[in-house]
Amino acid sequence: MRGLKLAGWAILGVVVLLVLASIAVVAFVDPNDYKDDIAKAVRDRTGRDLKLDGNLSLSVFPWLAIETGHAELGNPAGFGAGPFIAVESADVGVKLIPLLRGQFEVRRLRLDGLRVSLIKDQRGHTNWEDLTKSQGTSAEAKSQGPTTIAGLTLKDGALDYRDLGSGSHWRLTNLHASTGRLGGKEPFDLDLVATVDQGEGSDATQVKLNAATTLDTEAKRYSAKDLKLDLLQVPTAKRAKARKLNVSAPSIAADLQQQTLDAPQFGVRIAGAELNGSLRGERIVDAPKFTGTLKLPNTSPRKLLEELDAEVPKTRDVNALSALAFDATFHATGESVLFENLKLTLDDSHLTGRAGIENLKDKTITFDLTMDQLDLDRYQEPEQKKPAEKADAKPFELPVEALKSLNARGTLAVGQLTVAGIRMSAVKLTVDAKDGLVRLNPSQAKLYGGAHRGSVVLDARGEVARLSVEEHMNSVQLAPLFADLFESKRLSGNGAASAVLTARGNNSKALIHSLDGHLDFDVTNGALEGTDLWYEMRRARALWKREAAPTQASTGRTAFHTLKGTGTIDKGVLTNRDLQIDMDYLKANGQGTLDFASQVVDYRLQTNVYRIPEQGAGAEMQDLKAAEIPVRVSGKLADPKVGLDLDALAKAEAGKKLDEKKQEVTGKLKEKLDQWLGGKKH
Repeated sequence: MRGLKLAGWAILGVVVLLVLASIAVVAFVDPNDYKDDIAKAVRDRTGRDLKLDGNLSLSVFPWLAIETGHAELGNPAGFGAGPFIAVESADVGVKLIPLLRGQFEVRRLRLDGLRVSLIKDQRGHTNWEDLTKSQGTSAEAKSQGPTTIAGLTLKDGALDYRDLGSGSHWRLTNLHASTGRLGGKEPFDLDLVATVDQGEGSDATQVKLNAATTLDTEAKRYSAKDLKLDLLQVPTAKRAKARKLNVSAPSIAADLQQQTLDAPQFGVRIAGAELNGSLRGERIVDAPKFTGTLKLPNTSPRKLLEELDAEVPKTRDVNALSALAFDATFHATGESVLFENLKLTLDDSHLTGRAGIENLKDKTITFDLTMDQLDLDRYQEPEQKKPAEKADAKPFELPVEALKSLNARGTLAVGQLTVAGIRMSAVKLTVDAKDGLVRLNPSQAKLYGGAHRGSVVLDARGEVARLSVEEHMNSVQLAPLFADLFESKRLSGNGAASAVLTARGNNSKALIHSLDGHLDFDVTNGALEGTDLWYEMRRARALWKREAAPTQASTGRTAFHTLKGTGTIDKGVLTNRDLQIDMDYLKANGQGTLDFASQVVDYRLQTNVYRIPEQGAGAEMQDLKAAEIPVRVSGKLADPKVGLDLDALAKAEAGKKLDEKKQEVTGKLKEKLDQWLGGKKH
């Protein structure tokens, strides 16, 4: 018992001595007298200048603590004269008794007005790399006991980062942070708010972060629970609406020893759309590899753009851009990002397959996609109502600069496709694009009862793009094709065509006006609706003969067995010199032009009656059998005007009568001459 009392008195004596020593230190030692010594020690240790402009306040028991006023730590040589770190005031203390046992128990660390300036120069060196070098042996580090900090309070902080090589600049301002107890394996609450921007005049984003965080530095395990990250892009004069982004995750864990990262569930919410997913990382330090899932429930792209204060495209279909959904698994490394089991829905279109960036350095896009249906015309700008306005419509500009940076290859299959009014099915397209050279080869599709195959090469590597096209169509029904393409019902038949074309230009107008090449076409069992050429010939004959008009009414159509020819294209104008048309009673040969820019046709045909119908209105046409009758085709391709060329016919008739008159006069002269010569002989 006596021994215990002695021990108690001994301990009490030590405490009293410590208290007395602390009082003595505080009373007789002024830390401000040692500012120069402290600055010299820092300079010797780091090569940096330390400025202690504010007052230093020291306390010893039960905390060995110091409070500072304004202080600055300079940059290393070569990074300018500005401070690396500056603080308006700081307060830090270490509990004295645990310190005697080699344990660091730090009370709440308070920093006011902290300013940190991080710089990366053009050679890749940073102004903090010298501070990260080990200052002691691993044995020394192990000799130190565990360190805990009661918490951190940071008020009005700022961080400035500049990369002089890339020219990038990031700033963190209005930084406020508060934490619970730091150190050990117990979780602590983290609350942080800040404003992020990229320098003066740039958009600013407010950041708010809350999480229950665990930092097990000894085991190198770090985790966060109930993480919530809110980003708010501040409105500007150019953008009236604020943009919000919210990220949440029930749990995130990183193990740097095992090099793993695990986020079983996370959510990203922006402007009413919510993206959910999961993330798993392996070898996150040496060679990062991530896998996971992404899912976007059905949302409205139109409303999403409106919420983001972005321009909403004007579409012909007001219901377009009303539904979007996405579901996929992903694989990502430092070199690639690939989406598999992809399912994407846009309005009535459903896309499946795989796509991604095979090489992040050169941005090589690869894909193998299948879509059930797609109507591209729904997403075009509304059509102009007046024909004059439509004719003066602004030409489509090729994205030349974007094509120069495009690096992609893959295949796309579409079950039903509508583009420029043309309806196709079983569309298959192979794409190979790199550095401005884009190849769509081969391409194939079924359309209007027939088939299409071809290839397209667009070379945008120079200042002016070059287009090369090779197209083949077989057994295509022209009636529905012309109805969809030109909104015309004038032509029908079973058509085949081939074309090899080239063009130059950076917009649709220039391409059409520079179009060169050749083509051939062959249409069978067709008709030209709206004109009965046989009736027009009978009516014209009655007019010439001054007879009554034909009693049998017009059928309103000109049927033909074949219509074929070849042509050359020069500067957007097709010239055809061997047009052949074979009808029931007529054959026609002719030549003409088609201007692709204006869609104007101008053809002149010579028509021959080679057979007369046995019944009906055929008897009166006997005198026209084997005669050449001129026909004119003119006007818009979608609605051509077909009729007899009366001017050419009148000239032909006048020439015929003149020839007859000449023959009559010549005969009479010959008769007179014969008589005169005969009389002379007598």
